[in-house]
Amino acid sequence: MTKEHMIADGGGGAAKIEISVDDITLIFKQIESILNEFETTIVPNIEQLKGCHFYTSGKAQKAMDVFQEANEKTMEVYTHYSRASTLVIETLNKMIEMDEAIAMQIFEGLDMM
Repeated sequence: MTKEHMIADGGGGAAKIEISVDDITLIFKQIESILNEFETTIVPNIEQLKGCHFYTSGKAQKAMDVFQEANEKTMEVYTHYSRASTLVIETLNKMIEMDEAIAMQIFEGLDMM
């Protein structure tokens, strides 16, 4: 299902954009799946590797340096997906607000208020 929304451009006009509910929900579900994989699998495995005796005993100092950088980058990716999830939710909330405002205008126009 696709719905057109008018977005004000600040210059007195409005731009038409098409928003597909199916696309938005699919994107959100995919992002949530990725975040879930991070939270249930990747992060616990990173924590487990941090405690590995091979790394903590100093036998793999070079590997440990790279390992720390890789962990930071992995968590950076998680942060980006988390932000994307937030943006999708904000978009959905804005769509709901706009729909409610339009509904109120219709009710007022029909003297139903």
